Amino acid sequence: MHPWAADPKTIGALSATQLAILASKENEPHYKDAIREANGIAVFINLLKSHELDRVHAAVVALSFLSVDNVKNCICMFESGALPYLISGMKSNIDGMKAACAQTCRNIFVLDKKYKKEFLKLGGITQLNDGDEIPEFLEAVKNSNSIKNLKTLQQCPEQDLAEASNVLLLRLTD
Repeated sequence: MHPWAADPKTIGALSATQLAILASKENEPHYKDAIREANGIAVFINLLKSHELDRVHAAVVALSFLSVDNVKNCICMFESGALPYLISGMKSNIDGMKAACAQTCRNIFVLDKKYKKEFLKLGGITQLNDGDEIPEFLEAVKNSNSIKNLKTLQQCPEQDLAEASNVLLLRLTD
């Protein structure tokens, strides 16, 4: 599987791992559709809710592969409620887990304005940064015109831009 993922020990994790392997086959994209059509995405999202680490990791890997170059799978993930669990996975102390969750979120995010809004609303931007701001960088940003420019963007009629500027301003004024 992936070096960062827990070895599958449960039947659910072993099954998810086998499906992830099928979904990873670049030359056989029909597997991704077949998994979705068999309600596999909903099953993976349920595995994300598990307290068994191997199940969670296998589900993240599978969803990550399923989201690559497959719009229908990404739409299904969004509609099935995957974003909160993927954003939560971005809090992991395992870099590979964070990266897989972030990449899957990205594949969903780029498809639709409402997906972007939901990602912002759920705190996805905050998780991308993970609180490790460099003090010198923050000070330089505060001393530049960035805060003034962000305040201007708060008045922007483009709602996504206004919301994103609000999030960034909150981060800068902490």
